Amino acid sequence: MLRPFAVLVLGWKMFIVVQSNLTAQTAEVALVAYGSTAPYGLASLLRSIPLYQLAVEELNHRHANCPGVNFTFFMVPARNCLGMVMKDDDILAKWYYELRRPGRIVVFITVGTEVGCNVNDVSAYTAARDLNSVIINSLSGLEINRALLPTTLSLSYICTASYVNLCTNLIRTYNWTSVFILWDKSSAPINGNMATALQERLTGGGRVVCTFRSLASDAASTFAPELTDFQRASRVFFFFGHGAKLRRLLITASLLNMTDGSFVYISTEPLANFIPYGRTAWRYNDTNDLEAKGAFRSLIILQPAPRSNFKASADSLIIQHQFNQRSLLLFNATYTEAEHPLEIVTSTFDAVILLGQVVLEALRNGDNPWNATQLIDRFRNRTFRTEFDDFHVDSDGVRVDALAVTHYNVESERRDPFLTQYADGSSILKEIADVRGWPNSAWPPPNEPICGFIGNSARCEAIASPLAAYFAPAFSVVGIMAMTFVILVRLRYFRLRLSVTWWFLDPIHLISLFRVLRSPYNPSWYGQEKDIGRRLLFEIFEPATSIHPLRAKGAMAKSPTSSKKSAGPSTSKAPKRLRNVTAKDDVAPDELFQGSR
Repeated sequence: MLRPFAVLVLGWKMFIVVQSNLTAQTAEVALVAYGSTAPYGLASLLRSIPLYQLAVEELNHRHANCPGVNFTFFMVPARNCLGMVMKDDDILAKWYYELRRPGRIVVFITVGTEVGCNVNDVSAYTAARDLNSVIINSLSGLEINRALLPTTLSLSYICTASYVNLCTNLIRTYNWTSVFILWDKSSAPINGNMATALQERLTGGGRVVCTFRSLASDAASTFAPELTDFQRASRVFFFFGHGAKLRRLLITASLLNMTDGSFVYISTEPLANFIPYGRTAWRYNDTNDLEAKGAFRSLIILQPAPRSNFKASADSLIIQHQFNQRSLLLFNATYTEAEHPLEIVTSTFDAVILLGQVVLEALRNGDNPWNATQLIDRFRNRTFRTEFDDFHVDSDGVRVDALAVTHYNVESERRDPFLTQYADGSSILKEIADVRGWPNSAWPPPNEPICGFIGNSARCEAIASPLAAYFAPAFSVVGIMAMTFVILVRLRYFRLRLSVTWWFLDPIHLISLFRVLRSPYNPSWYGQEKDIGRRLLFEIFEPATSIHPLRAKGAMAKSPTSSKKSAGPSTSKAPKRLRNVTAKDDVAPDELFQGSR
């Protein structure tokens, strides 16, 4: 009789325990959106409120069959930057105590603060820690020290720390020992965050010599002074600025002959074709396209790793459409993808969905979701797979996405990935392809020219010293021999000129002279200077000492006759014609004249 009674009592106790657990594990999650509505752009809370609302509605729809679990949404807008950063801890505490009740989990979610308003930004996160409440940064991103901010999550798609890690891993992979960093202050705030963080990381490491420059560029900026400084200090150039200014910089570098493959230009592009970041491409359909095309071959781009199924996801397109509909309904505004990229839409939506997923896991496992630190631990060191994307949350509670190092392919205008940094936070870059199309040389280019950046390297001088010791005497001997040879050639040339009859007149010129002397228009000269012409012709064709005896005799026999005929009137007979004779003809002087005698 006692045994059935004992079983009944035990069963009743178990029922009471289970019922009490179910009662205790029911919860309401109150999501409180906090931020400034004043700034225009992604930093405005008005951009994210529609997505927060849609995510809360989706959670209630998915878990409608889970009794005792409910999600509600509240908004705590600050009108401007000053109102948010100066009193954020007081405002958060006020709302926390107003919303707190048994069974309710208060979670704060924020887009972060706009540029210029992050002076006291950490106070909101420390206030949440003191209130034992979870706080999530869904947009601007945050570097978290787990010991200082144990209840904070950073689930932004754009993680500044990930890009800084990629830069340092790239420098380490190729053993670069000097880099040049240029920050354009007129660009988006994320560029300043990455540039300063990278400078601090490299300066603190001590291994890499870092040259840092900053400027606020305008339409007239060519970046020539910065490129000149870069040429004297490094061969690796990190540019943090707008895409159009990057193109201007590369065009100037091309004009300065600094795109021959020995210089590396590196930029980041967290979001492609996002208006505040600009378009990173050589083709702008202007007169500089050809120059830019060649210069872009020296460009390396750090960007999210390609995801083949992301853009094709029907769910992501549905969410984007619903986002625009809700924005139009609440704030009479819609956005193109260039104004509010799809990656930002899905990551903001996922931040709330993951919160609901982890809270439900804690409730089902009997854990305490009201303890913010324990709830955050469920996010850390974990890879999440959503309808839109896969990503990893590291040990500090920061979302990490896979990133890629790409080379700009100027022919196809694509980015060819060749290194990947996986989302698990590893510092080792995995090589996935070769770099093709690098200008004039193989990748990577030398870390430093052989003779240094300005030609004063001691290594180059050490090489030049022994070479000079060997080649200087040799060059001296060769120079003396060359000078001796030139002098001898000149002396021989002058001797040859003195030994030849270079001063003889051309016989043709003398024949022309003789023709003038025998002309009928000069009767006096015909009779008086005839012997002069003959003597000149004999001296031309035969030296005076070797006149042919027959020719000499004939000339003497005919001379009286000629003198007699010359005594008569000059018009009694037709004038004699001069034969066409060259210096090679072997004829007697009298035979030069033809006609009747």
